[in-house]
Amino acid sequence: YHCNGVVDTSRTLAQNLDALLLSCRGSLIDQGGLLRLVIRHVQSASGLALTQDQIVGEMSYQLPGTPTAYNTVLARFLNPSNEYQTDQVQWPDPTVTTYLDDDNGFEHRLELDFPFTASWTSAQAIAQILLKESRVGPLVTLVATDYAPQLQVGDIVTVTHDRPGW
Repeated sequence: YHCNGVVDTSRTLAQNLDALLLSCRGSLIDQGGLLRLVIRHVQSASGLALTQDQIVGEMSYQLPGTPTAYNTVLARFLNPSNEYQTDQVQWPDPTVTTYLDDDNGFEHRLELDFPFTASWTSAQAIAQILLKESRVGPLVTLVATDYAPQLQVGDIVTVTHDRPGW
């Protein structure tokens, strides 16, 4: 990933950080008072399996679907081939209706500005990944016992639990 752009000092620190992180599909995670940069990438489960015995307290989960599952992503970016004027790319291409058909014709569009992305190819790739990530699930939030000390926020693990029936 490349980060290209100018920080807008009229925006808040959080707004600028969010814009910077979008250029690399990153997140800042607070772990014990220290910030850790996590750049999302394709990965499989870590091999560690959590069961009800290792989960303490409440567990929440979010299944994919509306309003979190997009079928179109429109990304606006600064195009160096056009004197850094705003350009846009849509994924999937408007002629491809696979995701729209899967959602019974109901369009659920995500529109984003990529102020630190200066490549049509990068903007399209990030748009594609964001759409695909929005359609995968479930996303689980939980607190585990010290059985899993090597796990960090964002890790992918197998979870077995009676409540959701996994």
